[in-house]
Amino acid sequence: MTIYSVSQVTAYLREILEEDYELQALAVRGEISNSQRAASGHWYFTLSDRGAQLRCVLWRTQAENILHSPADGASYVVHGRISLYEERGELQLYVLDLQPDGEGTLYQQFMEIKNRLEQEGLFDSERKRAIPAYPNAIGIVTSPEAAALQDVMQVLRRRFPCARILLCPATVQGANAAASMIQALAQLVADGRPEVIILCRGGGSMEDLWPFNDEGLTRAVAHCPIPVVTGIGHETDFSLVDFAADLRAPTPSVAAELVTPDGESLLNTLQESKIALKRRIREYLHDSANRLQLRQDRLQRASPLQKINASRQSIDDLRALQAILIRRMFTLQRERVHNRRLRLEGNNPSSILHRGYAYITRVEDGRQIERASALQGGERLNLNFYDGVRQAKAMEE
Repeated sequence: MTIYSVSQVTAYLREILEEDYELQALAVRGEISNSQRAASGHWYFTLSDRGAQLRCVLWRTQAENILHSPADGASYVVHGRISLYEERGELQLYVLDLQPDGEGTLYQQFMEIKNRLEQEGLFDSERKRAIPAYPNAIGIVTSPEAAALQDVMQVLRRRFPCARILLCPATVQGANAAASMIQALAQLVADGRPEVIILCRGGGSMEDLWPFNDEGLTRAVAHCPIPVVTGIGHETDFSLVDFAADLRAPTPSVAAELVTPDGESLLNTLQESKIALKRRIREYLHDSANRLQLRQDRLQRASPLQKINASRQSIDDLRALQAILIRRMFTLQRERVHNRRLRLEGNNPSSILHRGYAYITRVEDGRQIERASALQGGERLNLNFYDGVRQAKAMEE
């Protein structure tokens, strides 16, 4: 008898299960319980009926692409494959899709349209357009009686009251709803004022929300020249127009938030910008005034009048210097005259005579006798004193 390890047995059982084609493409009806969403985004729940139960796993990547999330107490038709979780030895249904029981036909129709439009590229991310940051006008397509409209209007008035709201009423439930919304979108496009459009309605059953899966409406949203934001139902509700829209919001209120900036934050930013702008203007004016003053100073220095004034001042300075020099010259001349006068006075014979001297002249011709050898005996002479003349006669030696 061969003895196997636990790992060998579980691996063998998993291979048997996964080789069975029927078990790899199952549709199982049952009631969901113990549903739990892990932090990783994966779902774990139990699918049961009156006689048995089956553990189920819904990976995050699959959960993002399905229309409904598991809800306790609801009956679903779950599509998936059977395999064995070897680590625990548990038989599990790995879910690929699920739909509420009784809505299988609608779901199949939904998937058929979705796959066809997806293949055409209507849901490609490259087609998505940016939502304007500060829309001047916002178009809304919804029912005027819908509670969703009041929620949207309240958010818009609170966040961005300066935007113009253009409501284009439409039927959002019933047989004519899709055509009504297509017409409303066309009217807003023809109006030309909206920069973004909100297509919204509140929650409801799959039948209530079915108009938003209409192929014509989905194409109208995808080809709308104005960016479209959808806010349809609750966070777990997905419609085809959500895939075609430029942006999908989980609720109508969130859609209103996504198309508008925060008015209070914007006001604070504007106030800060206003203060900064005033500061920059003051700095600019101050710098401009300084530059102007410098240019005025340069202009004044280069002005002919400034040069004339400077020349006038130079002339006045020269005149003052001239007067000083003339006074100095006259003073020097007076000193020179005075000195010469003193010198002349000192050399004046009269002055010499006052000191007891006298000079001799001949009586005959009045010539002054300077040497004794020039005299002859017997000549008559005049002795000139300062106070008079006396005659004398030269004696023979």
